[in-house]
Amino acid sequence: MGTNVSEWVSTAQTMRYPTLFLLDLCRSGRSARLPFLLQHAGRDTYAWVIAAAASDEEAYDGRFSLATAEVLDELARTGLGTSTTRPYVAFSVVARRIRQRVEAMPGIPQTVVATPLDQGLDDPLLPFFPNPNYREDPLQAAKESVAAAIRPFMDDLLDQGAPDTEHFVDRAGTHFAGRRPQLRKLAAWLDDETSHGLAVVTGSPGVGKSALLGAVVCSAHPRLAEVIPHVRMRLQAQEPDGCPSVVSHMAAVHARQRRLREVIASIADQLRLSEPPHGWNADALISALSNLGERPVIVLDALDEAVDSASLAKDLLLKLATAKYGPKHPRKGQPVCWLLIGMRPWSNLRDLYDLAASHNGLIDLGAVGSAELQADLTAHLASRFADLPAYRPRTARLVRDKLASVVAARLIRETADAPFGAFLVATIFARSLEKLPVAKTEQEASRLANSVPTDLPGLLEMDLASRADPGAMRAVLTALAHAQGDGMPVEVASVLVPLFHQGPVEGLQKLVSECRFYTRTTVDSDGTSLYRLFHQGLADYLCGVSEPGSAEARCSDASAIIDRLLNSGLVGSDALTGSRSWATAAPYVLRHVLSHAATADGEIVKALLEDTDFLIHADPDQVLPYVLGGTARGMTAIYADAFAGRRPSTPEARRFLLTMTVAQGGDATVLRSLRSAMGKESWQPYRVAPLPPSGTVRSLIATVQDGDVVALIADIDNCVALWQVNGTRRRPWPLERRSETVRALASTHMDGRCVVVSGGFAGRLDVWDLEPTEEAARVISVAAPVRKLACAQVGGRHVVVAGGVDGSVHINWLDSGAPIAWITGAHPGPVAAVACTTAEGEPVAVSAGRDGVIKSWHLVSGLPFAPPLDNGAPVGALACARSGSHPLVVGGLDGSIRFWSIADRSSVLGEGHAHAVRAAASTDFGGSAVAITGSNDGDLRVWDVDRWSPITRLSLPGTIKALDAVADTILVGLSREVIALRRQGPRGNALRWRNWGWDCPQQRP
Repeated sequence: MGTNVSEWVSTAQTMRYPTLFLLDLCRSGRSARLPFLLQHAGRDTYAWVIAAAASDEEAYDGRFSLATAEVLDELARTGLGTSTTRPYVAFSVVARRIRQRVEAMPGIPQTVVATPLDQGLDDPLLPFFPNPNYREDPLQAAKESVAAAIRPFMDDLLDQGAPDTEHFVDRAGTHFAGRRPQLRKLAAWLDDETSHGLAVVTGSPGVGKSALLGAVVCSAHPRLAEVIPHVRMRLQAQEPDGCPSVVSHMAAVHARQRRLREVIASIADQLRLSEPPHGWNADALISALSNLGERPVIVLDALDEAVDSASLAKDLLLKLATAKYGPKHPRKGQPVCWLLIGMRPWSNLRDLYDLAASHNGLIDLGAVGSAELQADLTAHLASRFADLPAYRPRTARLVRDKLASVVAARLIRETADAPFGAFLVATIFARSLEKLPVAKTEQEASRLANSVPTDLPGLLEMDLASRADPGAMRAVLTALAHAQGDGMPVEVASVLVPLFHQGPVEGLQKLVSECRFYTRTTVDSDGTSLYRLFHQGLADYLCGVSEPGSAEARCSDASAIIDRLLNSGLVGSDALTGSRSWATAAPYVLRHVLSHAATADGEIVKALLEDTDFLIHADPDQVLPYVLGGTARGMTAIYADAFAGRRPSTPEARRFLLTMTVAQGGDATVLRSLRSAMGKESWQPYRVAPLPPSGTVRSLIATVQDGDVVALIADIDNCVALWQVNGTRRRPWPLERRSETVRALASTHMDGRCVVVSGGFAGRLDVWDLEPTEEAARVISVAAPVRKLACAQVGGRHVVVAGGVDGSVHINWLDSGAPIAWITGAHPGPVAAVACTTAEGEPVAVSAGRDGVIKSWHLVSGLPFAPPLDNGAPVGALACARSGSHPLVVGGLDGSIRFWSIADRSSVLGEGHAHAVRAAASTDFGGSAVAITGSNDGDLRVWDVDRWSPITRLSLPGTIKALDAVADTILVGLSREVIALRRQGPRGNALRWRNWGWDCPQQRP
């Protein structure tokens, strides 16, 4: 096959079998950026690349090979923290670990480059890196098949500490016992159309709130009743009146570590509600709920464990609890939903507590009578003991029943004033029983039950004392107790465990597995396991935290933890500047470093919010609460404005959005920070024109008027607006209305005047001077709704070419409006694009349709100029460059880019976009012809037409709806604004800041 590495990769793609390339070669990064890898990565990609250096870098001293060997060795031993349910370690995990190792090595920096993944997809299942810890796990598979916010409801009924998972799945839900009056009350409430909309289950930590709500959710939620039917079957057998009916419209959210925005989004997603144009809030959610065909049930557990429980209660839950159908609705005056909430009785949630109590909707598990509580505890303990091998035989029933009754009586007596409820202590008591001598008689059972501690610290210490290394075990539990969100990966826990243990810790993954009884596990998007403690009460005890907001709530270890997270290799370091590099940071750290910092030191939070690289790599939903919660100035003010309604998924798009926002607001210091990591020569926002809230871009053209670049934008409120790019006016201003719903624009210069043509659904063209005149706009009839327009000069006269919605092409003289040609049926569907060019000295119009066929026409006659070209993909946009061997640039709806020569019918395939291309333009820059293409995902590329390769790639924060260019200015139309791009010169910042926008002075020699 030769020595062309790109050819190797391309050949592997055609073989359609997953192939991995590990390339320790200089400039090998370009092999990870071939067209098909960019277009299909994560879906139909078969060739995968991890390369030692970027396309413009050298590779030194075999560092990449050494790092790869180290990572693969660790993978063989530990699986790199990958879940035991995944047969293979994710490609992205291995690539990130290799890049971290190389980045930490001394010497000239080199950047490991890997095949990029589709941001909207989880890591694909690739067979390159077998997971040594893989095993089939039906329980975990069932959990992973439901939404993340619902999974914790399964945790409280499904004991992951069971040694035999398959046996456990067969007995799913057996450890939920008692609470029969409360179950009957909730089941009747849910089945009563006239019931009040709010019920609250409360009580101290460990009294069984989550288990009760879990029983309701797992038996009533249609998806959970399907994947774990055993819970519903058991409840129906034990307590038919306490088994709720299956609810077709049900949303369940475990609020632990979640914010208001996340809770609303999860409810909306589970109920399949369409997001409104301006995003979700409580009022929008209530409005959407009232339009559902059936009154939904919403369950929210662990309200007290939410990031801002008081705000969540006030701004959402109280509104939901009191919302009623309007006067025109068939259910007029009834609540719009059933709302079931589980929470501790904290003072900051008192309003919900009182509202539920006012209509008999409060269930206080801490107020249950001692006789009922003892019966429930006895049943719960008996089921736990029956799972222990020593007490499982039928001959042991009397002994385990005696154990259960004596322990239950002790727990009721000794935990009455304790901070932890009897059910939490009972669960750990059952765990401890495995380590004690087996009772053979009822008398021995009674003595044994009275000899074991009944306080959580005592039970925990007794269990840990039986371990081979109790100090290490406790350190692991303490590290996991500090987990944020859905949990902490072993990669992060490994750097925190030494904080809580003086000696060496060997086999951390094995220790974490030994902690299985105390932990709950979920799987991250890259396949790694996330661990958290099974009960927040246990986590609070190990962290020394009591009620949120109290004086004791601050964790004494918080400062040491944030220091470890930032300075232990989980976050990279720039070899040249020494500053933090977040590109290789562990995903957990990116998600939760701010919340860890907030519990330690406000100055660390402030420093992180001033770290530009962190801001562009972190999830805006995790950053915004800290930005909005403080004084917004400088970068934080820009950030709050930029991400108020947008969530770009890539770091590049986030950086561009911030830069674009600065261009509107004006802060030179912030600008320098954003541009410090940019390439030496790249296109940057020069000016930005925001559109009105109701505006959107249908079409866009750029022209020159009195030496100034002018943009004409259609359609803003169904008219044409004008924006002087270099002017002092920030926003476009509307011109007089031009026909109905303008969909297309074109312009040309006639007799020194700028003439504009607009067209739309009215089936006519309006021709008018850009300069105000007394003359009314001339109208050219084209007898078809207009979709696309282009202008050209033929000899001394000008023509306009219109592409119709019906597939027709119309060519008219611009001065008189007289028709040159009316080509009906030029394309079988709407004309996707039109352009004008010169081929073999002849003026030619080019049109394309979604059938992928490109046709060319003589402008002076309308006759076909050359046989049609088959683009091989539906066309979304095209542009004609003024020079080059293949000057026709065609963007496909499949993301492809082809350069065509009309004369010899040849084409060259360029690097494809990942999504549909719907906009294209061309211009001359520095004496060279360039083309510009833009796609639905905001990917914008500037192409060298002679070399058929991109010279600049930008990731914009939104769909690119229209493009045009004139001289050194590119105009890009997004949904909310029009952006003028100009090029940053090789000698630094050629764009000079002024108080109203940008100025681009001439480069000095």
